[in-house]
Amino acid sequence: MAINPIVYTDKIVRSFLKYQLTTYPFADPRLYDQMREQLRLERTRSTPLLHGPYISLSQGFRQGASIDQLIADGVFHQHMRHIIPSGIAHFYGHQEKAIRSVHEGKTTLVSTGTGSGKTECFLYPIISKCLELKDAGAPAGIAAVIVYPMNALAEDQLDRLRGLLAGSGITVGMYIGKTPEYDRDVTGHRLPLAA
Repeated sequence: MAINPIVYTDKIVRSFLKYQLTTYPFADPRLYDQMREQLRLERTRSTPLLHGPYISLSQGFRQGASIDQLIADGVFHQHMRHIIPSGIAHFYGHQEKAIRSVHEGKTTLVSTGTGSGKTECFLYPIISKCLELKDAGAPAGIAAVIVYPMNALAEDQLDRLRGLLAGSGITVGMYIGKTPEYDRDVTGHRLPLAA
């Protein structure tokens, strides 16, 4: 459903003006009327609190390679087709470029907007590399350390990783400030190892 930006802006401004009037009420009716007149509640488009609306239009991201293409090029392990959610057929162009760069062992910086798939740029190459190490019979150990700036983000990504890695034989763990130091202090139950 399309949003009319002008109607939507009026609705937001009207709500904000009502908030201002009810949060900071004046006992003196003359001051209240003066404040109401200054905020121009009945004429939201002429209130001194509103400038705009400003509308920013952005183009969609350029389409990049498909999962099958990255597998064929040797960038991804063949099992990645089963790990990457089925709703993703192609990556964005910036994701493909970053994924190829990480695969080549290059230092890679991804700077793009919210919801543009930055996490996939590093997460999928890590998972692919872990699958390669598993196939090569590499000894168990730490293959990657991912550092997040907030515990909430780390916990959210742990759930995501568990979903992606279920049944793959790749293990994942999380350490945050509240992680117990000793096994005896861990509460809950340990999940069985995948076969």
